[in-house]
Amino acid sequence: MEDVRPVHRVASFTDSYVNGDTTIAPTTNTGSLKVAQVEFTHQGLCLAGRMFAISAGVVANAKAPIQDLGTTTAAWALWNGNTVASNRYLILDTVGVHLASGTSDIGATLWAGLSPTAQASAVSSATGIVGPKNLAASTTLTSAAIMGGAVTLAGAPAWFPLGGFAPHAAAATPGSGLVVVVGGRICIPPQFACGFTVLSGAGTTAKYAVSATWAEMVPIAG
Repeated sequence: MEDVRPVHRVASFTDSYVNGDTTIAPTTNTGSLKVAQVEFTHQGLCLAGRMFAISAGVVANAKAPIQDLGTTTAAWALWNGNTVASNRYLILDTVGVHLASGTSDIGATLWAGLSPTAQASAVSSATGIVGPKNLAASTTLTSAAIMGGAVTLAGAPAWFPLGGFAPHAAAATPGSGLVVVVGGRICIPPQFACGFTVLSGAGTTAKYAVSATWAEMVPIAG
């Protein structure tokens, strides 16, 4: 059976038809698929109840920045608590960080590191975590993800920067931060964890908090 085959055919954006074993998907007068013009990014995943969010945004769970990258310790870690048998991955969409309290130093960078092996034991949820919450408010589709604090990641992850704060003077400006669109480029397998930490000067008792959104999916074989 042939897959969906786009044809150059101008029609209403809801129009499609079947020609034998081939589904014909109409295109615009410039050749793009019309469905791309009427759906938001990730709309289908969200409506299917596959997208979730978690937040460590309360001051009680905020963490001080580090001045040198460690090897295995993460200020926070998003752990995939799904079973290995489920093969259900966390496909990261966004990661956010903000100053929760104190006075920041000049500049800060958010770093991430994916554990190269599965965690030996379950990660405990940190204090004050909200979520995971289904972004379609589904009560039947839930997530086994957990956000832990001060987590020792299994193995020695390769730490890499996700993004940096815009240059600013040291200031007590709670709420200032950034949101990084990961867009599916970090995939957390079952029982693995992805750590996050802020690299910055100590400031004056500066503490930061993170949040994340993701889709939960089973990879398609092949």
